[in-house]
Amino acid sequence: MPTKVEDIQKKFPKEWAALTKRGKIFTATEAADYLGFKPFNLNALRSTCPDSPAFTKIGNRIFYVQPDLDAFKASKNN
Repeated sequence: MPTKVEDIQKKFPKEWAALTKRGKIFTATEAADYLGFKPFNLNALRSTCPDSPAFTKIGNRIFYVQPDLDAFKASKNN
C-alpha cells in the first residue's frame, strides 16, 4: 500500500481529486497540530468518539479537510 501523500495521489486520483475539492487537505499529524492535539490523541478520538472530526481514508492513510476541522473546533468552543 502507498504511504507517501504523492503515492496516494497517483494511486487514487479520483478519490484525491474529490477530497481536494472540499478544501485544504491535512494528514493526521498535520490535523492534530492544527487542532492543538498530539497525533496519538487525535487517533484515539477518531476511533472512540462519535463526534470526532470527519476524516477520509484513502488507501491506508487518513486525511482531514480544513472545513471539517474548523467545524469541529467551533463545536468544541460552544
